Amino acid sequence: WGNPKNDGNAVSSKNESSESSKKTEKREIVQLTDEYIKTIENYLNSQDKEIRLMGAGLNLNFVEWNIFCDPDAAKIVFSSNINKIVAVTINVTSLTSLTEEEVNSLKNNNSKAIKLVYEAMMKWFKHYEFSSPVMHDPLTVASLIDESIINTQLCHLDVDLSKDGYTFINDNCPNNVYVSTSLNKEKFFKLFKETLGI
Repeated sequence: WGNPKNDGNAVSSKNESSESSKKTEKREIVQLTDEYIKTIENYLNSQDKEIRLMGAGLNLNFVEWNIFCDPDAAKIVFSSNINKIVAVTINVTSLTSLTEEEVNSLKNNNSKAIKLVYEAMMKWFKHYEFSSPVMHDPLTVASLIDESIINTQLCHLDVDLSKDGYTFINDNCPNNVYVSTSLNKEKFFKLFKETLGI
């Protein structure tokens, strides 16, 4: 499962460009690590770019895993000049557990693609001994497709490097990150099920 200091948050970066009347979007799913950050220094100073990540958390009694994996990289990104950063926090993603009925609908689906999703999901949750699947990353991706799925608040999200990457709101610094505060569960699960065809 890798060394946590070499594994990083899954980050989606969006780059929009227009040519004549056509509009194209480029989205990348990457790991937010210190090594990767070095390759996108120019990107982090762009005023027309966006980074959306599943990571961080507020008022927790633990350090959220993705930030813990590389807190230095998170600190660099949150301190950058990029136009927009959205943090889909574990406080909100934790509200996306699948019910037993939804898990069974994946299990009993005849689609090979959905069976692959189910098998991969079960292996992951068995490894971590979770009782029910939580859609952390799917929610983050879904919020890119439809931003109204989550509600956010602009604030200064800071990373305490002395506490292994503990994230908190720093009211003494300029706002830098749109932090998720809640989600529309009905809208998310509607998109999730439509996408998978369940």
